[in-house]
Amino acid sequence: MAEIKIEEKKRNNLLPLILAAVLVLALLGWCATRNNDDGTATAGADTTSATRDSSGATGVGTTTGASGAVADFNAYVTARDTTQETEENHQYTAGGVRRLAAALESVAGGNPNIGVYADSMRSSMDRLQQTSGPDRHSDDAKAAFSAAVSAMEQIDRARGRTRDVAPMRAMYNELDSQQTLIPQLPVVQRFFEAARDALGAMGAG
Repeated sequence: MAEIKIEEKKRNNLLPLILAAVLVLALLGWCATRNNDDGTATAGADTTSATRDSSGATGVGTTTGASGAVADFNAYVTARDTTQETEENHQYTAGGVRRLAAALESVAGGNPNIGVYADSMRSSMDRLQQTSGPDRHSDDAKAAFSAAVSAMEQIDRARGRTRDVAPMRAMYNELDSQQTLIPQLPVVQRFFEAARDALGAMGAG
């Protein structure tokens, strides 16, 4: 009987050791999992930073806001959706001009002079959308495009660059004040495309 009791004591002493070993292994496994998760999160953050840096270097602005405003204008120009354009509201023309104004402001980086041009562009679109009937609206579009080109010239000048804007001025001067604007939408579209290319060149410079 004495021998049997001794054997049971030995077995009972092994059980705590086994439980302790299991707990240690579980703890080690948990620590390893935490390290992997942290590494993944860090890698994700680094990727996000790299993406932002890349967009600042190759895009048209150095901030997310700048890139967003220009990307919005670029997408609008690419879509070429003129289905909502009417002589009463000119949604396509006004939408493009307002997006271009925002893009120019974002690229200018807070230059107050560019803000003046952008406000002038918006005012022209307000007139264009508030008047109807006999108004031809081409002059309002011309005024907005002229302000946009002047803003581009000033942005380039601040960066020590010179851009030949004569082709863009000739483009919007094709608009005939004696005709309604809708039949001349191809000219508006070409101007938007030229402005998109100019914004791209500004970002690369």
